[in-house]
Amino acid sequence: MILKAVGKLRGKRVLKANSFDANVCASPWDHERPWQILALPGDIFRHKLTLNIGSRRVTMFANGEFISAKIAGDFEVDVCSINRRDKIMSLGLAEPRVPGFEYLSVYASKSQVRLDQLLHSVALIEALNGLDLAEAESVHFYRNGIVLYLQRDSPDELLSAVEMACKLADRLDAKAPQSETVPG
Repeated sequence: MILKAVGKLRGKRVLKANSFDANVCASPWDHERPWQILALPGDIFRHKLTLNIGSRRVTMFANGEFISAKIAGDFEVDVCSINRRDKIMSLGLAEPRVPGFEYLSVYASKSQVRLDQLLHSVALIEALNGLDLAEAESVHFYRNGIVLYLQRDSPDELLSAVEMACKLADRLDAKAPQSETVPG
C-alpha cells in the first residue's frame, strides 16, 4: 500500500480510519437506517496518515482506489473543483477554464466572484503542470483547504503531487501577498 510506504519514508505511522467521502466513495446508504452506510469492499477510507510538508499540515486518507490529500489553509477562493465535480458542494459545470488546460473541466457554484482570478493565477497553472492529473483525479478548492483525489502508482509520485499542492497552497494563502495572474 502506497500510504504505508509514504509513512515509512517519512517516519510516520499510518493509522486506521473509517471515513466516507461522497466525492469518491460509492457505498450506498441503508434505506431503513439512513445514518448508516453499507460499505462496499475497498470503498471507505480505511487508512490515515498525517504529515507536515513545509509549513503545511497534510492529512491523507486511502481506500482501495484513491488517496485523498487535504492541505489545510486560509484561502480567499471560491469553492470549485477541477477535473471532477465536487459532489458534496453540489457544484455545476462552469464556463471558464484554466488557460492551457481547457481539457480539464471546472466545477463551481453560480455565484463565483474569485473564480477567474484563481483559474488565471500563475500558481495554479504551474501546479497543474506539475500535478499532471489523470482522468479520475481532481483538485478541490475550499476556503479552509485544498483537497487532492489521486491515483498514483508510487510513494514518490504521491509525495511529489502533494508537495506541489503544498506549494500552491503557500502561494494562494490569504496571508500571503497577492499572486500573479495570466491575462485572460
